[in-house]
Amino acid sequence: MTAAERLADILKDPTLPVLAIPKELRAGDILLSEQQREAIELALNSRLSVILGGAGCGKTTLIEAIVHCFREHNDAFVPYVVAAPTGKAARNLTERTGIEARTVHGALGKSPDANFLDAVSWNCIGLVVVDEASMVSLEMLAGILNRVRRNCRVVLLGDPNQLLSVGAGNILSDLLTLGVPSICLQQQYRQSTDAAALRQNVVDFPKLNGEYELRWDDSFRLLPADDRAIP
Repeated sequence: MTAAERLADILKDPTLPVLAIPKELRAGDILLSEQQREAIELALNSRLSVILGGAGCGKTTLIEAIVHCFREHNDAFVPYVVAAPTGKAARNLTERTGIEARTVHGALGKSPDANFLDAVSWNCIGLVVVDEASMVSLEMLAGILNRVRRNCRVVLLGDPNQLLSVGAGNILSDLLTLGVPSICLQQQYRQSTDAAALRQNVVDFPKLNGEYELRWDDSFRLLPADDRAIP
């Protein structure tokens, strides 16, 4: 079955039985915001969902919380898959969350030139989480959707301003156009309150039309440079 056929089936019936999510959610010592809680509800109650956010919006924290909530609501033997398109991204995710992450190719057991639409299925997998989803190709998405069972949750997290896949497809944009359940994280966590301009420029970057709309303070400045000093 192709990615289009799988997506058509998902969009006909996109939701799953509602899981009760605690009002107060934590990932380690971090208390999650109300919007992050909404994102977790979306992820755990949808067959396919997209969570968007720029750098510092808490996507990695969300992955940890999504997996934790899934495990809380399921038997310990119900397996899940956490993956990223590249080895570096998978390693970073493992180091930051303590959750074993693999490359998408590794999770699928495929090399780049293999058939991604074979008959193998993930009958026992209840959750698939893919980070850095802007770099996921159409072929990778097809391989994932072709394997998961009907009641599996597939969650794609990514930054729409990050690198696109080296393969065919622009899946985040296409899935949003198709109406796949989605949420865009707005709050910035990585910069401190002393870095107000930097934080705001990161959050607003997709909407900026030019330099004149940037904000400025000690955290975000333009430094003059001699053209001869620029390599």
